[in-house]
This record gives sequence, C-alpha cells and structure tokens, in this order.
Amino acid sequence: MTKTMKLEEGLHEYIFTFGYGQPNENCFHAVRAKDSNEARAEMVYRFGKKWAFQYDSREKAGVDRYNLTEIK
Repeated sequence: MTKTMKLEEGLHEYIFTFGYGQPNENCFHAVRAKDSNEARAEMVYRFGKKWAFQYDSREKAGVDRYNLTEIK
C-alpha cells in the first residue's frame, strides 16, 4: 500500500512482524482495523501467538529496510 492510498474511513493499517526462528521469519502481515486492540485480536485469530511485534507503519516495522515479505 502506498502512502497516497486511502484506507476505508476510520481504519488504520497495522503491521505485524514475525520473530527469529518462527515459521514466518522475515515476513510481515498487514491488518486494517479501527484500533490496535482490534488489529491484535485479528492477528491472534489468524496466527495465534506466533508473531513478534506490532507497528503502526511499514516504515517503523522496517519492511523496506529489512526486505520483509508480505503474508496476505
């Protein structure tokens, strides 16, 4: 998603990364939700607790810097 793309009104994109040694190491998943708690609940529903960190932007997550692969 580019910075100029708009999300549905009232939604924000949260980025979740996976830790070293986890099945999805070097990957990230984007969740669109109204707040961080809703995003986290969606992430737990999809991946359980096998993820590492939650960020409020791709830049803060280091998506480009670490060349992370998106899991859709």
